[in-house]
Amino acid sequence: MGENIMNVTKKLVEASGHIAYCFHDLDTYITNAAAFVIAGVEKGEHVLVVENNKITPMIHKKLCAVLTDEQRSLVLMEDNFMFYFLHQTFNPVRIYDHFVKLTAPYLIDGSNGVRTWGHVQWATDENIQAVGQYEKELNRQLANHPITAVCAYDEKQVTPELKSMLIETREYMMTDFDWEKN
Repeated sequence: MGENIMNVTKKLVEASGHIAYCFHDLDTYITNAAAFVIAGVEKGEHVLVVENNKITPMIHKKLCAVLTDEQRSLVLMEDNFMFYFLHQTFNPVRIYDHFVKLTAPYLIDGSNGVRTWGHVQWATDENIQAVGQYEKELNRQLANHPITAVCAYDEKQVTPELKSMLIETREYMMTDFDWEKN
């Protein structure tokens, strides 16, 4: 792994707040996702991973190589299609409500916090405004709770409008090779 990639991964596992990740390389993406999850579990945090059915087994394999069964019990894997389209549409209010429902049990007093990793694959021109609304709602949740959230987007699908919205709604922007504070 290149030095730039290692530096980005190090910043990712140490970060807190709302992070946008525009990835290009799938192997690097999987490594970063696993590193983020492992760092959270090692801190005693619960981790919600919202990922597609193709990539989930690859992340799971990396987690199984490092984490015990007990540690893996802190990780909840959700299918991203079911998570984002629970009600047959990318409805930001319903998605946010579902997010709160899944994370609320772990945000009780004395909690070590929560980490979330969400792979958003539907940031198309048709629903860019809905994605933006969801991200703004998520920012409000993150401001009031110990949650570190990564929202990941395939760089090839990131339009200039989406990139602008991500910069506007995130504390940090990262790629496979770069890390920036907004």
